[in-house]
Amino acid sequence: MVHLILMLTIILAVSKYKNIRLTGCSFLILALFAVLRYDYGNDYNSYIKAYNSINHGIDVFVNEKLFTLLNKITPNFYVLIAITSLFFTYVIYRLVSKHLIGGFQGLAVLIFVINPYLFLMNLSAIRQCIAMCIFILAVKFLQDRKPIPYVVMILIASMFHLSALVLLPVYLFVNDKAMSKIQVFLLATAMILLLVEGGLVTSLMETGLTVLDNSEYAYQYSEGLKNSLRATLLTGIYFLYVALNLSYLKGYKLICGKMYLIGLFLGMLAIHFSMITRIQMYFDIFSIITIPSIMEYHLNAAEEGWKKIINLYFFPILLLMIYAARYYTFFTNPMWSPFGTYHTIFEAIL
Repeated sequence: MVHLILMLTIILAVSKYKNIRLTGCSFLILALFAVLRYDYGNDYNSYIKAYNSINHGIDVFVNEKLFTLLNKITPNFYVLIAITSLFFTYVIYRLVSKHLIGGFQGLAVLIFVINPYLFLMNLSAIRQCIAMCIFILAVKFLQDRKPIPYVVMILIASMFHLSALVLLPVYLFVNDKAMSKIQVFLLATAMILLLVEGGLVTSLMETGLTVLDNSEYAYQYSEGLKNSLRATLLTGIYFLYVALNLSYLKGYKLICGKMYLIGLFLGMLAIHFSMITRIQMYFDIFSIITIPSIMEYHLNAAEEGWKKIINLYFFPILLLMIYAARYYTFFTNPMWSPFGTYHTIFEAIL
């Protein structure tokens, strides 16, 4: 059932009725899927227990005051799920509908749905999902170079999930201006050093964990889990595609491209520590704007021969195949089995 619903949203997103795109219908289905879910995903039951604990006076999320407050003011856990789900799907719909046109909105929905770490995983990671959505809204202040509203938004996000504090320095490095050759060279050099030198990454990780003071992250770090070389190489293909095409993006789309590049680089750094992917989640969401925008540019550009074949067919098909492989791997991995069977709140009520 999960796969049928997700495929339906893709079909609607790439379709139109009397020249009217059905993207809104896709997001309506995704919103209903999220709102009505019950016992779905790895963290659902832990959030129920946290909700009950908070409403019995136990401060579960000590440093995340706004999420604690949200638990206290909602009449029951299902209302909490509904509120957070609607906020999530609305922010993503607003992002797609505002910055993409025509069939490229459908492509964004395809990426959003077929990458389990964008839609499904964010349904499970409720606190971080809220923080991510606030970050998406804050990017407008980053583009307009308004540091105070940006910082305020990130601080608000951190009161839903403390890890959002790592987004504060992003303001200093990301803007809608093209990068100079010197900046590209220095950035590439720093990235190579971080990828090769695991000790430097270790120092940065330990410093970050000290600042965040997050016992959950500290435990994951102590486990020492690492991403495979295969996963790193596949992520590197996405990184290469976006890096080579970043100069074609302008304005807000360029910011999205830079954000996505940060996410991809963090994904490659996970070869040292897989828990880095938790921070990557904040940036990967911008792929739904970046990849369609790159394809839109090449579709409209006066390219011929091999250049057109590579940019419009080879790379997009290759990326789609990697997405499909990761989708399959996700649902065949026992770790993520709670995402395979969908239940609705009607099962709990009736």
